Amino acid sequence: MKTNFYIIICLFVCGCAQIVPPSGGQKDIECPVILEIKEEKKNSLNTFYFIFDEYIMLNNWEESFYISPPLNKKVLKEIKGKELIVHLQDTLSNNITYYMSLSNCIKDITEGNILDSIGIIFGKKDNLDSLTLKGRLRESYSLKPIDNSWVLLFEKQRGDSVVFNETPNYTTKTNKEGYFSFPNIKKQAYQIVALTGYDFLYNPDDKIAFFQEYVI
Repeated sequence: MKTNFYIIICLFVCGCAQIVPPSGGQKDIECPVILEIKEEKKNSLNTFYFIFDEYIMLNNWEESFYISPPLNKKVLKEIKGKELIVHLQDTLSNNITYYMSLSNCIKDITEGNILDSIGIIFGKKDNLDSLTLKGRLRESYSLKPIDNSWVLLFEKQRGDSVVFNETPNYTTKTNKEGYFSFPNIKKQAYQIVALTGYDFLYNPDDKIAFFQEYVI
C-alpha cells in the first residue's frame, strides 16, 4: 500500500491491561490491542486499516470519534472481523498534522471490553507539528471534572465570535477525569473554549467556558 503520510500511535492513560495468553475458563477482561496500522491513498481518498488481536465491534462511535483539525466530509467506517477500516473522503493538506481519536470507539465482541484511550497522529513525515497543549476541565461551582466535553482552539486572528458560527482550528475531548490533550498543534496564539453538547458548534443548551487569556 502506498502512503504519503506518517503515523504515530498515541497511547494515553488506559484502564485496560496488556493482553496475555488466556488460560482455560477465565473471563476475558482485556481490551482489544492494535497489532498493525496501514494507510492507503487512492484517488485522493485516504483509508486507514486498524488490525486488532481479536474480533471487534463499534462502541458509541458517533459520540466519541473525531479528527482534529476537523474535516468537512463525513468519515466512513466499517468493521471486517478483527479489522476496522476508516475512509477519509476529504483531501488532506500537506501542511497540517492530523490527530484521529479512537478512544471509546471500539470494544471486543465477546465481553464488550472497551479500548478507552488511543489515537494516532498522521501527516507529512518531514512536516509534523508536535507542540502539545494539555489541561483539565471542571465545573465552576462544584469543581467536579466534566467528561466527554469538547475543548476547542481558535487562532487568535479569527476574532472572538467564531465559536458561535465557525469551525475551530483544533478539537479534542475530555476523558472521565476531565483531562484533555492537543498533541499536534502549530506554534500560534489560540483562544481556548470548552463546549458541552453533541457537536463543537455552540447551541443554546450547551455549557460554555472561555479561558481568559490567549494561549501561546
